[in-house]
Amino acid sequence: MYEIRTRELPEQRVVCLKRRVSISELFDFYEEEHTIIKHIKACGGTKSGPFTVIYHGPVDEVADGPVELCVPFTGTVEPTDEMLVRVEAAHQVAYATAAKGDVASRKNAAAHEAVQQWLASHGHVMTASPREVYFAWDAIGDDEGACDIAYPFDASSTPKVAAVAPPPGQPGERR
Repeated sequence: MYEIRTRELPEQRVVCLKRRVSISELFDFYEEEHTIIKHIKACGGTKSGPFTVIYHGPVDEVADGPVELCVPFTGTVEPTDEMLVRVEAAHQVAYATAAKGDVASRKNAAAHEAVQQWLASHGHVMTASPREVYFAWDAIGDDEGACDIAYPFDASSTPKVAAVAPPPGQPGERR
């Protein structure tokens, strides 16, 4: 069971790297976070929040995303041929926290499904692609929370009958 919570996220500037990656390439792609952070520092900026992975499409044995890595920053950062600098608009998310062990073993599909079901049961519809927000990793154990599985939604919309979204464009076991 996952506890589903909601929160408002402020507008923030992010540096993003977007690629099509297979499930076997996904965790290696996550390592590009370090490349993004180096670029932010080289431009004189400062990382200002957790690393986020946005799934714009499914990533599994047959599908390859695309997937976007985003790092929020303050200061001035210039785009590159591969890295985009953009503003992530303020938005509300429904989220569940996934344990490091579930993420590492690609068993976090249940957290995605729990958030999708919560949105559907409350009559809300996603307004943007699902994401995983990594707030911890190296210094925690497998049973500790490592990331929030977050789905942007519009809380002010009139509740309607909503279908559960298709599989969440994220690594994990399909049911």
